[in-house]
Amino acid sequence: MKKVLSLPFQIADVPCKLVFVNPRNEQQPKDANVLQHRHPGLEIQCIRAGEIEIDTTVGNFKATKGDMLVLPSGMYHYVRKVSPDAYRTVLLIEIGSYKNSNDAQAKQFLKSLVFRKPLLSRSGEQSKLFATLDRICAVTSEYTEDFAQREMLKALCVEFV
Repeated sequence: MKKVLSLPFQIADVPCKLVFVNPRNEQQPKDANVLQHRHPGLEIQCIRAGEIEIDTTVGNFKATKGDMLVLPSGMYHYVRKVSPDAYRTVLLIEIGSYKNSNDAQAKQFLKSLVFRKPLLSRSGEQSKLFATLDRICAVTSEYTEDFAQREMLKALCVEFV
């Protein structure tokens, strides 16, 4: 079930936000024109099983088990196909303006996250990213906005980004 959180966190002095986590998204597209959309943040598709095919304004991308597909902020896209055995986790993370940051390392790091084409990582499920993602899903599955949960989730978001 999709958890809409709008949880603010910071990377140095740059405001960010974990907008939602959808730990098991198996939605089958019915009408691609209806599902075409964009977000003001990075959409991260983590494929646990099966495969998905996503169309974007710059091309078509296929991702399979162990892949992570990151769609840049503002890019129109839609899910063209989802295999029957698909199991994926989807996150949406907004990154605030880093231009006025006083932290040179954070500024340089966040600048590297500004890209125009989707990034496809074939790092595999055993990667540190998937381990951190599992921890984010575990916390959000029972999220009650308790102070300790909220602070843990913020720290995990910083680690994930």
